[in-house]
Amino acid sequence: MKKIILLFLILTPMLSVFADSYDKIKEKLKNSQCMHYQIIAVVKSDIFETVDSTYGEVHISKNGRYNITLGEESYLYDLKNYYTYVVANNQVIVEKGDGNSNDDILFITKLDEFYKSHILIPDLEYRLKKKENIIGDFPDSLIIKTDKKSHEMKEISYYDINDELNRIIFLKQSYNSFCEDSLFIPNYPDSVERVKL
Repeated sequence: MKKIILLFLILTPMLSVFADSYDKIKEKLKNSQCMHYQIIAVVKSDIFETVDSTYGEVHISKNGRYNITLGEESYLYDLKNYYTYVVANNQVIVEKGDGNSNDDILFITKLDEFYKSHILIPDLEYRLKKKENIIGDFPDSLIIKTDKKSHEMKEISYYDINDELNRIIFLKQSYNSFCEDSLFIPNYPDSVERVKL
């Protein structure tokens, strides 16, 4: 569930076909080298009749590095290794990377390439549908809501592979000209158990 949520935490250049708030968001993201988001991730399950909400913080570098925290779990990629840390069992799983960005996580940096867009409400709401020739473990469609005044993302919603409604609500966001390298350096307790895969 949280892996799927991760797919939507990295926002990057949006589609270029609309000269409205969506297009302005695209320009802001295109010119940013470092993105920071504070979010609430909400997952609603009709089967189990539950709604789970988790606070998260996201740091994304234009070169593909990321540092994502969701509740007591964190996910870091430094272009060399993938790190998954769980506070509850004080364990970090380390998987070797290939030096490239992970499209299953960072695909949203390529929305223009992977999706076609449709305006639902001008300046406020858009539906994105995956192009026919695109293959990947990300949703076939999603809804993006924007803030008309600030030209920022308000919410992304989509149904995951379990047909559960996922909503990413943006509490705060900033776009900077550079990222501090320290954001992407693994830093865990000395007592952590390391598992290499």
